[in-house]
Amino acid sequence: MWLVDPQVMCRKHLLGEHVEMHMLVGTIARGKSLAGYVAKGLIDTTQIQSRHDALAHEMLARGYKHKSPLVVPPVAAMGRVDSLASVKELARRCELCASRQNGVVDERDQRPPPIIFDNDPPPVMSAAMREIVEWNKKHALPDTPENRAAFDRWFEQFGTE
Repeated sequence: MWLVDPQVMCRKHLLGEHVEMHMLVGTIARGKSLAGYVAKGLIDTTQIQSRHDALAHEMLARGYKHKSPLVVPPVAAMGRVDSLASVKELARRCELCASRQNGVVDERDQRPPPIIFDNDPPPVMSAAMREIVEWNKKHALPDTPENRAAFDRWFEQFGTE
């Protein structure tokens, strides 16, 4: 969780944090420990719903579609995110976020034009989602029919713009 104003986040970080909100809720729903996230100052469980809603609002304001409402399971209040440190870190890591923080929207941070296909178009995958998919192909899950089917079900529900 960056917990910075979504308006100053580039497309990649905005969509990436949105996906991370859903992943975090999945972690909570599976009963996994959040201790590491809390210790590193990466989450604030009291902000999950409001953060998701703020990200979704900004996505809609930029003309992106949002088809993934979030239902946060009961979770104890824990964690704290330093928003000021997050703003500085985003600017250090990302030239496009730094530009947005200075009130300039770089043309590289615009929504890409839609892909046109001759036949039925497949769902358009965001750049952030493509990066996550590629990372998972390399690191997270073995390439099995079961894992592919699980991803396809998830992508049908949440993955299109």
